[in-house]
Amino acid sequence: MQDNSLVKHVSVVNKCLNWFFFTVGFIMLIAGVITKTIATSIIPLSVTIVSAFVAFFLRHKKKETAASIVLVASALIQVLPLMLMVRDNAFVLAMLPISVGALYLNTWIFAIVGIITNIFTIILQLSNPTPDMVNALFACIMQVLITIILFLLVRAGAKLIRAANENGVQLSILLDQLQKTMDAVRTNTSVLNTDISRGKENLGIVREISNSIASAAQEISTGIVSQSESVSQINQTVKKADEKVSELIDFSNQLGKVTTNTSNIVTEGFHNINTLDKQMEIINQSVTKSVETVQELSKNMDEIYDFLSGITHIAEQTNLLALNAAIEAARAGESGKGFAVVAGEVKQLAEQSSSIVEQINQIIHQIKNKTKNVFDEVSRGQEATQDGEKVVKSVNLSFEMIQDSFKNMNQYIADEISRIENIADLFSNIEKEIDRIASISEGHAAAVEELSATIQEHTASIEIMNNLMQNIKDSSDNLQAVIQ
Repeated sequence: MQDNSLVKHVSVVNKCLNWFFFTVGFIMLIAGVITKTIATSIIPLSVTIVSAFVAFFLRHKKKETAASIVLVASALIQVLPLMLMVRDNAFVLAMLPISVGALYLNTWIFAIVGIITNIFTIILQLSNPTPDMVNALFACIMQVLITIILFLLVRAGAKLIRAANENGVQLSILLDQLQKTMDAVRTNTSVLNTDISRGKENLGIVREISNSIASAAQEISTGIVSQSESVSQINQTVKKADEKVSELIDFSNQLGKVTTNTSNIVTEGFHNINTLDKQMEIINQSVTKSVETVQELSKNMDEIYDFLSGITHIAEQTNLLALNAAIEAARAGESGKGFAVVAGEVKQLAEQSSSIVEQINQIIHQIKNKTKNVFDEVSRGQEATQDGEKVVKSVNLSFEMIQDSFKNMNQYIADEISRIENIADLFSNIEKEIDRIASISEGHAAAVEELSATIQEHTASIEIMNNLMQNIKDSSDNLQAVIQ
């Protein structure tokens, strides 16, 4: 496939030669008419005009190579007969087709034309020896050398045109690639601007989120401070409750001593009743003492009622404290789960303490009723000593029941003391848990402060990134302006 530059060159040469042939034919026609020698020049005139029309037709069909062959062949056909007619100037005429062939910068056309012309010239000179044969041979050699030189020039020119065409093709490819690159850069710049705009919007959203997080962190910090204050208040309340429980333990120990003493008195009264048959007077005194003792016992029962009311009140307060502790544990979230469990145990123990106190109330109520019966019996024994035997038996039985009741009451009091001690241990554990929650709250407060500092650094980084995005957008806009 021929190069585009050579094709254009051939087209230009064909066009020039075509019009040259038309002009020569027109001149030959006018000269023949004027000189009335048109009959003798009809053949070259016909060849010239016909070749010119054929070449024009082929050029019109975009067949430049065929047109060039027709034109070169026409030049040969016209020059060769003239060389026979003017042998002395044959060398000059021979250069005409050679020059025409050289115009195309086609080595094949030039080689064929050169070979035919040079062979014809040599044959022409050798077929007609002349006295100046040496000059003729020298002229033939010079014609051949000129033909060779022209051939080399034609080949070099063709190579130069071909190289230029290749460079042009490469340059065109590079220009296409450059255009594609520019289009890609333009497209990517537009996309980059869009992405930068979106990135700035996203950075704005991130900034708002960061501000929201900072506000939330501030609220969390405030909540933790409030929680720490609440935990401190709970801790103080628990300490007070612990003190109350300690007082309750001391009171229960005192109550145990009182009941022990009372039990001893009842035992002593029981022994005195056994000797009542022998000493009625002693019985009367003992009955009197028993009446007094029963009265004191009734007072003690009332005091026990008061003590048990205090225990019930403490249990209710403990229950309320456990409820408040559970609420604060729920507010503490994950770190307050252990505290919530302890609060639940405290609440359960408080409810159990209330239940036990209610049972003790019932038992003491029974004891009080029985004491009242004893008091009635002793009073009747005091009024009617004749029935002393029966009264002694009744009192003996009553004292046995009182003794058993006091044993049970001592056991109940011991159990209550044990439970109260357990409650004290629970309050101690609650206090430890509260201290641990306070420590956790302090750690959370420190973590929130670090989070706030990190958020501030993050916000500053967002601002820096936003400035960088703006710089990138400005550079992208400048690049897009340069490309456009």
